[in-house]
Amino acid sequence: MINKSFTEKTIRPMGIDDLKKILEIEKQSFLVPWTYDLFFSELNRNRCAKYFVLEKDNEVVGYLGLWHKGNSFHITNIATTEKLRKKGYGENLLRYTEKIAVTSKIKKYL
Repeated sequence: MINKSFTEKTIRPMGIDDLKKILEIEKQSFLVPWTYDLFFSELNRNRCAKYFVLEKDNEVVGYLGLWHKGNSFHITNIATTEKLRKKGYGENLLRYTEKIAVTSKIKKYL
């Protein structure tokens, strides 16, 4: 018997191809959402920026942005789709920051 409640969740680096879905999540999440140009600039011009997407069953359902400089980082933004809020997906992204902090020897969260 197949367990239909099983879902695959993955966190991976964000790419330009993800921006359409990211902008939808932005509009659901913030009164003043970031624009395509802001995300594009972060992904292509900001050497300190690291952005990740959370996928559920191969669909982008959330994202996380960090600025990593030296031994500290700053979370720029974090959001999930409206229908998946309060179900632990944001927590998955925050726990991912903890993994990054450990592997990168981060001493300070901003």
